[in-house]
Amino acid sequence: DEKPIMTPDILRRMFLSLGEHTLSANNELLDAMIDTLVSTNDGRVILDAETFCKALTHDLEAYDLNNPFKLSTNLHDSVGDTKPTFPAYEDAPQALKSILPGALRSSSRAEEQPAPQPKQGDSDDDDNEDMEAAAPVRGSSFIHELKFDFTAPFIDFVADTYRSRLLVVALWASFVISFFTYYSAITNFTESPRCTRFDFEANWIENASAFLCTVGWSILRWLYVIFVMSFYGLTYFGLCGLGNSAELKDPWIPLMGATAAALFTFIPPLLPGLDAPLSGYQEVLDSILRPVSFILGGTVVVLNLISAITLTLPVMSSSFKKWRMYLTPEAVRAETFIKQAAVVKLDRLVDNSLDMHVVKDEDNVIDTHLGQCLLNYSKIANTETERVGGFSWTWKRIWSNSILFEDGIWYSARLVSINVSQFVLAIFILLFGLAITIQATREYAPPISSFEDVLNQFFDTDSDSFAGNAVNLVREVSETVSDFLVNTTETVDFGCPNNINFQCESENALECLEGFGSADCLCILLDYTENNEQASNTVQEALLNCAGFEQFDVYNTSLVYLTLAAQESVESIYPSESYMIFFPLLFATLAAFLMALTIAFAVIPSMTTTTLKLRSGVLDLMHDPKHKAIRIAPDQCAFLQGAMFWGLLLSSGLAALFIWALVFFFVYQNTAAIAQRVVATLLGVVAVVLLHWLMVRSFRFITSKSFYRKRPLVANVVLLARECTFFALSVWFTFVRVTKILFTAILFMGRVDIPFLAPGIGEIERVGYKLDNHPYVFRMDILQHEAHRHPYIETFGVICLLKLRHGPNFITRAGSAWRLLLVLVLMPWLTRYRGAARPGIRDE
Repeated sequence: DEKPIMTPDILRRMFLSLGEHTLSANNELLDAMIDTLVSTNDGRVILDAETFCKALTHDLEAYDLNNPFKLSTNLHDSVGDTKPTFPAYEDAPQALKSILPGALRSSSRAEEQPAPQPKQGDSDDDDNEDMEAAAPVRGSSFIHELKFDFTAPFIDFVADTYRSRLLVVALWASFVISFFTYYSAITNFTESPRCTRFDFEANWIENASAFLCTVGWSILRWLYVIFVMSFYGLTYFGLCGLGNSAELKDPWIPLMGATAAALFTFIPPLLPGLDAPLSGYQEVLDSILRPVSFILGGTVVVLNLISAITLTLPVMSSSFKKWRMYLTPEAVRAETFIKQAAVVKLDRLVDNSLDMHVVKDEDNVIDTHLGQCLLNYSKIANTETERVGGFSWTWKRIWSNSILFEDGIWYSARLVSINVSQFVLAIFILLFGLAITIQATREYAPPISSFEDVLNQFFDTDSDSFAGNAVNLVREVSETVSDFLVNTTETVDFGCPNNINFQCESENALECLEGFGSADCLCILLDYTENNEQASNTVQEALLNCAGFEQFDVYNTSLVYLTLAAQESVESIYPSESYMIFFPLLFATLAAFLMALTIAFAVIPSMTTTTLKLRSGVLDLMHDPKHKAIRIAPDQCAFLQGAMFWGLLLSSGLAALFIWALVFFFVYQNTAAIAQRVVATLLGVVAVVLLHWLMVRSFRFITSKSFYRKRPLVANVVLLARECTFFALSVWFTFVRVTKILFTAILFMGRVDIPFLAPGIGEIERVGYKLDNHPYVFRMDILQHEAHRHPYIETFGVICLLKLRHGPNFITRAGSAWRLLLVLVLMPWLTRYRGAARPGIRDE
């Protein structure tokens, strides 16, 4: 068969049919494209499958098709040693081998095949031309050596250029726990001793000096906290993670990191002031935090030592081939999976595009092949979709590792460390809650012991004599006697003098009372009580003796009455049984733990789902006017760590408080009857609502069809009856709705991965204010890592680096035009994006 001849005019018509008018008018480009094809001996340019493939790839020979199957980074593939790390296709996951296209499976061993020998009978010119075309561009003189700047890769949590993600996670967890264990006291301040204290009975003006002083002290305090935490964090991560770089080659640097981690972990407990005795819940807290701090700090030390050991081993030797995958840095393995994900995704893209070109009616001469392709795409583009994301879907793919080498989802060290910190916090909440529950149950005392403690506090004073203890009760006794006299003997006149001037503050208190009767002394004692005055213990003792009371009798009588009063008060307020303490605390602990666990387990699936939505356009940020605001301040991602940690702690605490109050309301002796009454009422309401629901459903089938009424009379009567009924029942429905909203708000208070408020709620667009900005920051963090770790962007980054290194020998304009022609024919629906990308389209 005669091979087709290609001319610039044919190329021009091909571009015009695809709407590329600018390229079709560029004669220089068309001639360059023709030059890439193979010409015959008579000068004709032919176009067949072989020459078309050569035109597509003649300027891409610097790109090694083995890159996705090598345990290496994209940076190493682009500018590193051109020698393959090792033929890694055998080490690729078995699942990847089964889905790779045949062309790529064969290309993975391309370097192992012998070079093709020139055919006999070919001219020397043709041989030279073929050899020149087949020669790797990377061996030419146009290779440019690139210079690299130091970027502290061991603390780069944006591009994730670390060596071990596990070490980053351990560093963050150890940092948080050690801060709470030892260093929180550094940032713990009380009020300034130089500031005057607030007078709670004064107004704003009188407290102005204390107010201004407190404002200045607060500014200094928080500036100090910022300085201390910044210095502590930079020192801790900088020294302990010093050897966590993927490009590291010296084993002594991880040893320095291990030494620093050991110092940060085991030296603080030996410092003075950090070993002070604790009591109560602080002792329980410290008994949990210190062992966890030692474990996490020891983990950091061990991981640094492992890194130092692996740097000394000849990993590339054949003796370590079985262990090579595990001894390679974790970040390199993950980046290898991302490269493989790009291959898988491109292969699926091509397969799906070819499915669009299936022509069902081959005899149809009216519809063009391109038109039928666009018609097929329009039929299934928005209808045939695959449901991805979600809790179980994500964790299953994480377990099989297909989330990396198929979907190409990169989990940043920042997100993983946050999530691990949340799991650690959830376990801590469970342990701390159970410890507090057990301690409170053990220390529970019955009411008889409780009111004895109350009496002991009343009667346990610093007086030197037993009489002094009795005198301290005089005021209470006199108030009781005064109330009795006022209520029962208002008409009795004891003949109390109106003005009695006591000069009895001296030692002769008894002599001052000579000449007064017992009634006079009692009246004097009552006058002190009525005027809210307080006489000295000596005067009160003298008045009691003068009135005919014995101090021991007063003490014993007061003790009896106070014992009965304390017993009655304590029994009515203090929980009467230990289970009233145990069950509320136990259920509160379980509620807090389950809340924390729910939030922690939802972070990774939510991040995965959000990433897939962003990639597929379900969340179309490119056409969202708020997307520009997201790109302005990517540094806001820095507060995600603290926001997710404290958010989980606050949500768990509120959930525990809510459940504790609810359970305590049901078991407490003073509210149990009320709880039973509420439950009985609710059961009655639920029974009536269910009966009402059954009746409404029956009438609904009879009277209505969608939004129209089949029997308007019956429908009107039923609707009016329902409106009147729900006016009375809505109080319970409203209460239930408020309860659900509050509990949901408690749950979402700890979740910053998805928005809780509806779009437009709590936003002021003119000033850019958002009531809840955290979900946007979470998406910002996802987009920031997608900009660095998306499989397509990683592949594009390799191409850009190869272009910088090889210059004009890599990706010529003619080769790009041939590839554009292939893409637009294979996927003609992409033409709309070409139109949207033309200069000036936004201005139009």
